[in-house]
Amino acid sequence: EEYPFVKQGNGSLKLKVTDRYAPWNEGVWVCTLTDGNMEVEKTTGGADIEMDIRTLSAVVLGSLSVEKAAFMNKLSGASDSFTLLTNWLPKNNPAFLDFF
Repeated sequence: EEYPFVKQGNGSLKLKVTDRYAPWNEGVWVCTLTDGNMEVEKTTGGADIEMDIRTLSAVVLGSLSVEKAAFMNKLSGASDSFTLLTNWLPKNNPAFLDFF
């Protein structure tokens, strides 16, 4: 199933991800939104934002905002890239519902 990115506007963003436990996650990933279609693929070169997999997971799942992650020095990059990533992420409150 596809991640529910907010598909408004067009743009491109390169994310450098580090993951010491799953090296296949490491590298630079380019995320490109064109006319409501988000494509993510591995690439080379420099990145707009750098973070580890823990931070990326927290940001994508909504438990940590891009702004707070930057304030905590959990990611680095240009502020305009932070804005683009923030705009692409749905505004959800994370929940773990467990019914016993």
